[in-house]
Amino acid sequence: TNVRLWKARASKPVGTQAARADRKMQYLQALQKRYQHMPELRRLVSTPSRKVPKLIRKQRMIRAVQDESKKRKLENRRRHTAPERWEAPPPEKR
Repeated sequence: TNVRLWKARASKPVGTQAARADRKMQYLQALQKRYQHMPELRRLVSTPSRKVPKLIRKQRMIRAVQDESKKRKLENRRRHTAPERWEAPPPEKR
């Protein structure tokens, strides 16, 4: 019968490993843990480096631009309104 197998670490091979390969994997994990604060490694370790569909990536980018322009517009309105006339808009719910 076919058995479907899910692994906790997708890159880790199924089955037994040679002792040398096992030591190498342990060493790499120790390095990742030791240098996890560094920006280069944080980017590799924390976020899974998988392909995100183009549509989703584009939507995220558009959403980020929209949010940034909303903030900028609100800040400009606040800056160019007299302090006694300014009342902050209510926070948005998402």
